Amino acid sequence: MTDLKEYTNTEYRRLYKTLLNDHNNLKIKCVKLTNENLALRVKLNRPKREKQSEEIERLKEIVNRYYDVDLDTKVRKHEFVLARVVYYNILIKTTEMSFAKMVNTLDIEQDRSTVYNSQKNHEDWYDVDKNYRRDFDAILKEYTSDEQREANNH
Repeated sequence: MTDLKEYTNTEYRRLYKTLLNDHNNLKIKCVKLTNENLALRVKLNRPKREKQSEEIERLKEIVNRYYDVDLDTKVRKHEFVLARVVYYNILIKTTEMSFAKMVNTLDIEQDRSTVYNSQKNHEDWYDVDKNYRRDFDAILKEYTSDEQREANNH
């Protein structure tokens, strides 16, 4: 049997403050990690959608990989917004889908005005922002070259 040390009130208070401080630090870390994983939380809570055509799925995959995002996640962080603008404008350029149908290819609640605004932003950013232009052209080139390869294989 081990000897139990008797603690004084001061020692109990010190232990209590240490434990309380550790608890508060863990709460802060938990909140920070939760906020950092917002995209993951949104993704886990969203309903499953119907599978889209192979073309659209391939474009989503290319854009998701390029920006390291998930287009189907409703987050207003800059890289998510850029990715959606690029995605919608490649659809505008390569398909004849209506804006309403384009919006329905993603799992987030939006309306056709979102695609219209994306188109306007694209026009402004493409003319002014060299990085945006480079990203857009690289994704469009990868998407269209994949499309041409598949057409040649059939």
